[in-house]
Amino acid sequence: MTNAKRDRVVAIGETGLDYHHYAHAKTQQIELMLKHLDIARILEKPVIIHNRDAKEDLLPILIEKLPPKGGILHCYGEDWTFARKVLDLDLYFSFAGNLTFKHNRNLHEVAYRLPLDRILIESEAPFMTPHRYKGERNKIHYLIETLYTIAEIRDTAVEDVAEVIYDNSFRAFALEQES
Repeated sequence: MTNAKRDRVVAIGETGLDYHHYAHAKTQQIELMLKHLDIARILEKPVIIHNRDAKEDLLPILIEKLPPKGGILHCYGEDWTFARKVLDLDLYFSFAGNLTFKHNRNLHEVAYRLPLDRILIESEAPFMTPHRYKGERNKIHYLIETLYTIAEIRDTAVEDVAEVIYDNSFRAFALEQES
């Protein structure tokens, strides 16, 4: 925790619940996540949250224990129903290459309906390769595909979406923008 107090540490995590791969360890995951949320609260940092097949357990934890600096729902993969339930919390929704697949209509709905000022993008490299590069190892410069997809879904100019997401990243991590 001593090192995390430094300015270079901008968030705690990734932490969260993954019942897809580790359903046998639900109790341990919840305990560890609660500890990470406490650390984020103590250090006054946002938290990066992982969720896979665990929304029923994650929701009450976020409602009760999300630190004051909020957090980022990393590699968002849930539907609009879940997004609406956590929209009142101080959370950003970060999309990765999974958004670029045409069949992912539930995720497209979320990207369309969310306020743009709550959206972030991430590469999730080397995983979650965008559709255009399916079968390849994901690379950070493929991130642009997720940006293009959000702009297309929202029928908004790419430059406008990029500018808002850029600003969102500073707010999400409580960073000062250089003038």
